[in-house]
Amino acid sequence: EILVGSVAHLPKMDAMGKCDPYVKLSLGGESRQTRKIKSVYDGTFDERFVMTALEPEEELVLNLYDWDYVGQDDWIGSVNLSLAGLVDTALAVPQTVTFTDKKGTVVGHDKTPTTLTLTVGNPPPASLEEEAASKPPVKGTLTVRVKRGEGLPKMDTFTHKADPFVVLTVDGASEKTSVRKGTLNPRWDEAFQFSCTSSKSVLELNVLDWERGGAPRNMGEASCPVLNLPQLDKELTLHGLLEGGIPCCGQLYIQTSFSE
Repeated sequence: EILVGSVAHLPKMDAMGKCDPYVKLSLGGESRQTRKIKSVYDGTFDERFVMTALEPEEELVLNLYDWDYVGQDDWIGSVNLSLAGLVDTALAVPQTVTFTDKKGTVVGHDKTPTTLTLTVGNPPPASLEEEAASKPPVKGTLTVRVKRGEGLPKMDTFTHKADPFVVLTVDGASEKTSVRKGTLNPRWDEAFQFSCTSSKSVLELNVLDWERGGAPRNMGEASCPVLNLPQLDKELTLHGLLEGGIPCCGQLYIQTSFSE
């Protein structure tokens, strides 16, 4: 199991911006790739990959790239890591590696070597969610019970409260909860059903602030894969931006069940 953590001290790669980094991982005949992070000098991937090594002498190869909207992506540098040395340290402490290119050590915009944190070791036993995610896709019915929200953002300037409701979407079909007036810790306990496919469909949840005579305002969003499990309780952290670019906050508590 490989956890790709944070990259720091990236070089300036774009004339009108910073750097749009992503990492390609290669081990034996397998390859994986992190997501892209737009316009940063320091960023966090926080992505896990499970790859199989056939021989203990094999090396893990990491290539760092700058994504380009037009044309070929720019190679920044690479690092080859001895697998035996990494596995010996298990998962306890993240390691920091530097990259090299044809000229030597890759140096960032701040004249500091570009670094990446990662941990490598044998993966822990699979959780129920991981086991369900590995099952073949199955068509069925997803039941979602929206239980409550906690610590939602303040939307009203005068009351410092909000009038939240939740819009649920699966495969283009949407449902919504009732509005809870004047609260940042709403209780709904409302259930909805969707026809969908496990291990393929995604449940999307948008929390909105109801406005009298106007469009509702975004309070945050979250998503989770549809899994073939009889019951699953989830605590979801809200992401996104409020008006003015302020980060969203709060948690949404739901319960899901899937039946074939």
